[in-house]
Amino acid sequence: MTLLLQLLLILSLIIILAKGAGWLSARLGQPAVLGELLVGLLLGPSVLNLFHWPVFSGAAEETVIVLAEMGVIMLMLIAGLEVDLRELRRAGKSALLAGVLGVIVPLLGGWGLSLLFGYEPAAAFSVGVLLTATSVSISAQTLMELGVLRRPEGIALLGAAVVDDVLVILILSLEVAFLSEQTNPASILLILGRMALFLGGGGFLCLWGLPRLMRRVERWPISAAVPAVVLVVTFFTAWAAEFIGGLAAITGAFLVGLGLRRSAQHHAIVEAIHTMGYALFVPLFFVSVGLQTNVRALDGQLLLFAGVLILVAIVTKVLGSGLGALLGGFKLPASLRVGLGMISRGEVGLIVAAVEIREGWLDERLFAVVMLLVLASTIVTPPLLKVAFRSARTPPAPAGARSSGGSTSSE
Repeated sequence: MTLLLQLLLILSLIIILAKGAGWLSARLGQPAVLGELLVGLLLGPSVLNLFHWPVFSGAAEETVIVLAEMGVIMLMLIAGLEVDLRELRRAGKSALLAGVLGVIVPLLGGWGLSLLFGYEPAAAFSVGVLLTATSVSISAQTLMELGVLRRPEGIALLGAAVVDDVLVILILSLEVAFLSEQTNPASILLILGRMALFLGGGGFLCLWGLPRLMRRVERWPISAAVPAVVLVVTFFTAWAAEFIGGLAAITGAFLVGLGLRRSAQHHAIVEAIHTMGYALFVPLFFVSVGLQTNVRALDGQLLLFAGVLILVAIVTKVLGSGLGALLGGFKLPASLRVGLGMISRGEVGLIVAAVEIREGWLDERLFAVVMLLVLASTIVTPPLLKVAFRSARTPPAPAGARSSGGSTSSE
């Protein structure tokens, strides 16, 4: 078969299986991304080894992986579109500290554990960066189901997750810049200068210029002008972030999302990008993670490392974010609930892993460990949150009960 026919067959197979598995996963009370990851594992070298079937060639695999990397760009654009900088400013000290310590403590924990298991400092640092990620969408969905999302802990959790996302993107960009260059004093200054110039100039253009650009584009007499320009700006800025600024390409997409969040056309942009992204590129990315994972490569030593790493990932996130919430003014039970809500790595962890494996910092064996970490943290977060909030939910007062007239403090 020609490459086109191979791609048509592969993409139709991946999309239908990803959507079906996502639907089934949601029916079972789990996030859809979990089903899509498992489909990737099923189709990948762990089980069926799809790309090594006689009907497919190596070019088909390479093309699918490139399209999947476009899914990372789309995901980070969507993430930026969902971040309201004004809400971040209002989130308060507890959210800020929970987000910052929820990055620092897991980074140090993952880095130290990897060094203890004999990994080189660069690979160990990459594992530490992976542990900093948080996917708040899974926690937010659980809190909405419990009816407690607007509690102080829920609001702090959302704010902490935004802080976490921004810091993770910055750390990952620094990692890309420093591990990809010679680290002599002159090159370090050049790297920092390029990064500062791009973040300052690019950030200003995105936050100030994009809302104004979208107002003009909306009046253009051409079909789908707004989403077309959004894609052009996103792709160009992602290219410029890495090629000019020395940052990760996803940083550029995230900046574009932040700028478009302030646009009057925000809702129309979100609808268009969600449709394009979640119809093809995003599920393709999640499935591709499994397609690149070979759990057969895990021996006894790696399984031990994976088990300890999962434990460290959970404990350090709860300790870091929980301590931040505690220092920010929450009481201990509420701080614990904030920490538990930050455990899931989900799609953010996968984005970090995708960048690191593309840069060559993770090999096939470590990537399989990362896959297990993401799956485990995604699965355990909803039940832990349900148990933690069960004791915090006050039953309704009996009919006719008299109010004591006093005020109660949040746990």
